[in-house]
Amino acid sequence: MNREWDQIRHKQRNLGYVDLVPPIVRGWKRYFILREDVAKSRYADFYQKILDKINTVQYSYRKDFKKKKRQRGKKIWVVQGQRLAELEEYLFKKEKFTEKEAALFEEKYVAMGQGNYKKLVKVFVFKEPWRFVLRVRPNLITKVKAVDLELEKRSAEISDYLDWNGMRGRFNRLIHGSEHNGWGRYGTKKWQNKNPAKYQFTQQSLQQLLDEEWYNQ
Repeated sequence: MNREWDQIRHKQRNLGYVDLVPPIVRGWKRYFILREDVAKSRYADFYQKILDKINTVQYSYRKDFKKKKRQRGKKIWVVQGQRLAELEEYLFKKEKFTEKEAALFEEKYVAMGQGNYKKLVKVFVFKEPWRFVLRVRPNLITKVKAVDLELEKRSAEISDYLDWNGMRGRFNRLIHGSEHNGWGRYGTKKWQNKNPAKYQFTQQSLQQLLDEEWYNQ
């Protein structure tokens, strides 16, 4: 059953998208474009190719892209910052910049990670960010993920069966070597002890589960 669920999820991920008619607007998006004078210059194509590789996009339900920030005990509205992408070394090589394009980047070391896991990482930063400006446009949704109702129904049935019988953590430990299941409680002793009879399946081997629950159906 766990294998069937994986197969169903794989099919769901590969259903593709369908056109949304009519399209809908959901909030706003903000991204970089060439500054007007750069766009009109003979170097427009050159800088556009660079921008295509380092552009970033942000989304917000507010057109002004403001968010609340606590300052001196009070919450104030501030505009969210946005920068061009700073590429790590492997990403920089992956983009295959020409020699002329690469000359416009400089190497810097920035701290990445949290707490005791911070480390200095080399990144490549564009030296002339002033050539680009931010543009805000409505976030137009033109496509949505295709849905197969039969797959959705069967996926929900299997998911509920595994969760409510306390079997998901057991499956994960037997198959993947870990009881982690994304919910943080199913498959743990604390959860199972609430009703031991209900979770009798968690003490069985994978082969026993398959024999008793599916092969005999």
